[in-house]
Amino acid sequence: MHRVKNGAFASYVINSEIARLSGQDKSFVTSLSYGSLRNYIYLEACLKPLLKRPDKLPEDVMNALVAASYEILIKGTPRRAAVNEWVKLIKQKYGRLSGLVNAVLRRVEDIELTDNLRYSVPRWLFKDWQELFGKDAAINIARAMLEPEPLWLISYHDNAHSELVAEDCIVTPGPVENTLAIKPSKALNHLKAFKNGNIQAQNPCSTIPVHVLEPKPNQRVLDLASGNGIKAAQIASSGAKVVCIELDSRKIEASKKNLKRLGFNAEHLSFDLQKLADIEPAAKVLLDAPCSGAGTLRGNPEIKLRLEQKSLLSSAKLQRQMLANAAKLTKKDGTLVYSVCALTKSETIEVVKDFLENSDFKIESFETSLPHFETEYGTFLLPYDGLDGFFIAKLIN
Repeated sequence: MHRVKNGAFASYVINSEIARLSGQDKSFVTSLSYGSLRNYIYLEACLKPLLKRPDKLPEDVMNALVAASYEILIKGTPRRAAVNEWVKLIKQKYGRLSGLVNAVLRRVEDIELTDNLRYSVPRWLFKDWQELFGKDAAINIARAMLEPEPLWLISYHDNAHSELVAEDCIVTPGPVENTLAIKPSKALNHLKAFKNGNIQAQNPCSTIPVHVLEPKPNQRVLDLASGNGIKAAQIASSGAKVVCIELDSRKIEASKKNLKRLGFNAEHLSFDLQKLADIEPAAKVLLDAPCSGAGTLRGNPEIKLRLEQKSLLSSAKLQRQMLANAAKLTKKDGTLVYSVCALTKSETIEVVKDFLENSDFKIESFETSLPHFETEYGTFLLPYDGLDGFFIAKLIN
């Protein structure tokens, strides 16, 4: 937890820490780590009345109190067992502070809290959700993001399902065509289906922007801010000719490597999309813009502990500029899809509203079977049942 709170990604830290553990210990540490991080704001609020100066405690001790409280208040571990184990751990390193830990953990309990604290969401973000979706939906979204998620995959070959089952993975069809939910038997990159290029990790909601774009065989498609090539692979699988445009050279190399593994081809160009790129326009353009990631709090719970409302101003400014330039790369009568894995007003409807007021583009609705909330500026995909939250606007020139 120390490394995550100091800037590291939770998934990277947890995966690196559990690599040397046995299967059962891996599951326990993974569940404890993600559960504590997802519920951190709530657990910290429950502990606060019992600590005079929590800011003066060693970080390891505060983290232990949070993790132990997660076991007691949420997982339902018998209090005496949890207290004994955590006190023993703290005593080894911090001696006398084990007495404080013992006293606090014997008294920590669920207390009356505001909705945002109870469901571990920053107050300003919960307010955003209330204004966008209503109070009940805001609570449901926050609660849903506290639940664990499966490993979501997109399948690129009919053999993928049988290959996964053959390696003792538990496989369930996903809610979108060619998506799967699995409980893996080993690390993803060690699975035969992955090595053979038949699967790619991808949340079902993340597949929808490409479905909305509707790329056709041999059609030239621009994938702007293409990142690691996840959506480029989807576009290429349709038979379209993909042009990936990305500034970060590391992501370009990762995209090339990933597409090669999957057996797809794409052209890669390096441009700063904050500036107008000298690129031939296309009839189909996807801009999956950099964003706060506030729709992925389930899988990236560290975002809750870092994201500040003021930081969204710079994100929204970048998104506005990129969308304006993406429009210039979209042919007349073409389709431009703007998407972000965010559920904040400033990165979604406010960006599109401003864009529509200053362009000839029109918004076009689209159908989806996933949980969603439609607005006049685009559609939110809601993060229920292990899904990520997304916002997608289909814009017609």
